[in-house]
Amino acid sequence: VARRVAQKLKAYCLPALPFSISHMHRGSRGTVWLRNSTLAAVVRDIAASLQHDGFSQLVLLNGHGGNFILVPIVQDLNLEFPKLLTMPLDAWIPVVTSGMFPQNASFLHADEFETSCLLYLHKETVRKNRIQDQTKEPDREMLRYLPFSKFSRLTHTGKPTRATAEKGERAVDCMVTHAVQSIQA
Repeated sequence: VARRVAQKLKAYCLPALPFSISHMHRGSRGTVWLRNSTLAAVVRDIAASLQHDGFSQLVLLNGHGGNFILVPIVQDLNLEFPKLLTMPLDAWIPVVTSGMFPQNASFLHADEFETSCLLYLHKETVRKNRIQDQTKEPDREMLRYLPFSKFSRLTHTGKPTRATAEKGERAVDCMVTHAVQSIQA
């Protein structure tokens, strides 16, 4: 999504950060996470580097719902680096409000939305034989207190069996269009 947004805006696109706030998935083998303070320090150093090199805008295109800390980070960055306008954009928000997926969709993890996006962008990474629907939706607020595995048998949400590449294409297009329009505004 970020590469497509940058291409449309003829903007520079940094590589995605490979780690972020994912401690809500601790206990799921292979999950690596950063502390809030670590992510804040990394983003601050990125902003300092970009301002030093003369960039005037930094958009943090967030693809992970667990990065609750980004808004306060951006507030601090805009005070500390007044010559670098920094804005956060949660990529999935326009999809949530689009009606593209059912009203009761949770938009949390490996659900119909995310699985559709992966079927469109990288279908070879989706193990279709392992997909199963969540029978009881976990409470998103619990992610602030416990790892996912402590309050849900499955570590995903929603109905990923309903996912299609066509839905993923529409979702990705929606995210790109909204991000471009938001940045231009």
